[in-house]
Amino acid sequence: LSRGLTQEHLCFGNKPFLVPESCQMKSGAPIRRNIWRMNRHFEHFYGLNLLGKDCGFGRSAVATRIGYHIDWLNSVLIPNYRKHRSARSVKVQFSAVRNDLKELDECESRYKMFHRSIDNESERIDHFFHTVYIGWRFRNETNWICTGTLVARNLVVISAYCQIMGNDPPTEVNIAEGNPNEAKSRPKAVKIAEVIVHPKFNPETLEHDIAVVRLERNIVPTAQKYPICLWKNETHTPFLLHRMVKTGLESAFVESYPKYNSDCKKYLDERRMRAPDSFAFCTDTNADYMSFSSGAPIVWYRSDKTDNTTTQYLVGLIKCELSDEGLGVNTRISSYVSWIKSLL
Repeated sequence: LSRGLTQEHLCFGNKPFLVPESCQMKSGAPIRRNIWRMNRHFEHFYGLNLLGKDCGFGRSAVATRIGYHIDWLNSVLIPNYRKHRSARSVKVQFSAVRNDLKELDECESRYKMFHRSIDNESERIDHFFHTVYIGWRFRNETNWICTGTLVARNLVVISAYCQIMGNDPPTEVNIAEGNPNEAKSRPKAVKIAEVIVHPKFNPETLEHDIAVVRLERNIVPTAQKYPICLWKNETHTPFLLHRMVKTGLESAFVESYPKYNSDCKKYLDERRMRAPDSFAFCTDTNADYMSFSSGAPIVWYRSDKTDNTTTQYLVGLIKCELSDEGLGVNTRISSYVSWIKSLL
């Protein structure tokens, strides 16, 4: 450094020594730290690797301090920042192109701070914070009739059949924090801006049984309420799934296993019942838990062994179930990811 260390530089390091040359710094890589506040993790970004040896172990390394360049970063990232920088209080509206679409594509990393570990003894219902309830407001009272799943800060996926259950479209969504049972017991309502039903939905055959609810405002994601990720693979379905069922007045998640559509079709043909199309899939179900809610989620938990957390994916929505046969028919979410994105 021709001028030595200046205010734009940040020194960092660790006391323990490493074998020399065993760790190589990546120029420009971020220096960051997670801080737990207000029941959630906040990731802080301090600087960019500049120079040093052994990744700062045993001897100090130097980074470019991000805070020193914050004014320049604001001028690049925030529209009209320079025009308003002298104002006492500036309210800026970001105009990032298709930011909602980016939210869907970056779901795994965007909400990783909220992901938790789940062991065999844990109740999965206590970890599932993506469920919301769809309601109809009538005479100062809201009836929460259907189940929905939060997939973005202002988007909820429901069954299309749900929205025709009332004489009028639904009016509110219960976005209360907590697991589905906690949320239902202490509702927090947000008004619905619009309900978009799939254009090919057939209420008689339940083909294309999916709709999207757009909220009037974005929710603020927390560790107790945040969007689930969408399963996008159209050719493979995870083997061990969990579906939401009713057990009396409460909900629970129970194991469910997908069946080949060819086997499901043969099974239903023998009983002269309509077989699922390629936009649906069948699952084996446990006869002890056959009470279900139309549009209730079917979820896969992907484990991350590096940090012992899990990422939840919405694989399907319950369409109908045959209690005597232990068979469920479900809407395949991966078939509708492109349609959902087209609405953003």
